[in-house]
Amino acid sequence: MNSIALPTHHGVVRIDHNYMASINSVLDFPKTGFLLCLQGSISIADTNNFHDLTSRDLYIYKPNTQIYIKTWSRDFEALVAVIDIEVMMPIIAPIIDIETGMTVLANPCVSLSAQQVSGIIELTDAYMRREPLPDSQIKTELMNSLASSICYELALAYKDNIKKEPQPSTRADQIFIKFLFSIKENISSHHEVAFYAGKQNLSPKYFSLIIKSVTGIYAGEWIRIVILSIAKNMLKHSKTSIKEIAYSLGFPSQANFGRFFKHNTGISPGQFRFRAEM
Repeated sequence: MNSIALPTHHGVVRIDHNYMASINSVLDFPKTGFLLCLQGSISIADTNNFHDLTSRDLYIYKPNTQIYIKTWSRDFEALVAVIDIEVMMPIIAPIIDIETGMTVLANPCVSLSAQQVSGIIELTDAYMRREPLPDSQIKTELMNSLASSICYELALAYKDNIKKEPQPSTRADQIFIKFLFSIKENISSHHEVAFYAGKQNLSPKYFSLIIKSVTGIYAGEWIRIVILSIAKNMLKHSKTSIKEIAYSLGFPSQANFGRFFKHNTGISPGQFRFRAEM
């Protein structure tokens, strides 16, 4: 197991006692994801709390998390996954509200049923089997679809099992959650960090630093990610014209939207839609 590396983009790996013995006492996760304990136990700490995980316990971590490893059992085995926020956004945006968001931040651990764990293992195994395939546009779409399915499975499992009342969260967490919902409400007319900072009576620079402290990503990058996420979802799953998509996302023209989209994806909106329909 010593050769296993944790994913940095998005991906899934299995880790065990031998892997844990080969690493330092800290794991760095620049993106969001989860650790699902399959057997044995592990005791970890993040910046907020200690967590004792046993078989079928799920731990969801936010971007830019450092996990400090305290102890683990010799029979420990777990799935560790990293999922790109651009894959997650179309899924979590329609189903999460501020209360749920605060609950996840305050209570990142839940215990799952054997059936729920089996469903997650089935999807993650399918993902891992396809990772060695040669890179191509089709593989990228396939892997993103599987990652999306894993996100849906996790969302269902979490909502079915969370029983704790939301605990007090940090002010930075509250600012971040309010920022996400403010983007959803205002993205059609505002792309500026200053606007969202002003909604919370903060300076743009200080606001952006707070967002980065919580997620590892500056506020401007979050705005870009949300715009791209909504655009990709509309191009894939609706018949809305590219011109209408551009205006709905606050761009002054289709050409302006096209330049933004190609700069961030390498292809035009029309090419993206064509490939999605293939």
